[in-house]
Amino acid sequence: MSSVLNYKGKLLVSKPTLYDDFFHRSVVLIVEDNDAGTLGFILNKSLEKPVSNFISTIHKDNEVFEGGPVNQKNIYYFHSRPDIIENSIHLFDNYYWSGIFKDIKDAVNAEKITKDEIKFFLGYSGWEKEQLHEEVNNKSWIVMKDNSINLLKKWDHNLWQRQLEKLGGENLIWINTPKDPMLN
Repeated sequence: MSSVLNYKGKLLVSKPTLYDDFFHRSVVLIVEDNDAGTLGFILNKSLEKPVSNFISTIHKDNEVFEGGPVNQKNIYYFHSRPDIIENSIHLFDNYYWSGIFKDIKDAVNAEKITKDEIKFFLGYSGWEKEQLHEEVNNKSWIVMKDNSINLLKKWDHNLWQRQLEKLGGENLIWINTPKDPMLN
């Protein structure tokens, strides 16, 4: 049985009470949701390290973001240049993910793709079949109806706060609280 709701292309906003090392105050974009499970990337947690620290054949300082706790030995990427990156997978609008790595490496090194056209992630976020649906039902995540954000922008926790502002209501009380309210 597949998920009641297909999460592909949706933004997930962690509930303020989700105190998980990876997902606390996270906004995750889901890129795959099928019978095998769900895959996504955290958009708003920079590692503050250049991609060249992880891939020696890329000689630029494009920043790398925390994609999630799974497979942290691999770098993944979103981009807006399917014209120069073969086998890109369309997400929505002019956003793509994956593609032939050699195309990415060559385009970045030759400056054919700019920093605002690509975003790198270390690892990814993954859920087994139905696991994410259960977490949404348990109110660990809020599924946003609107995914109209710039995926390639350098977001920090202000993305999490902006999504809570869009939701309004009781979510507004969390916007200015410290990461750990117990320290307040």
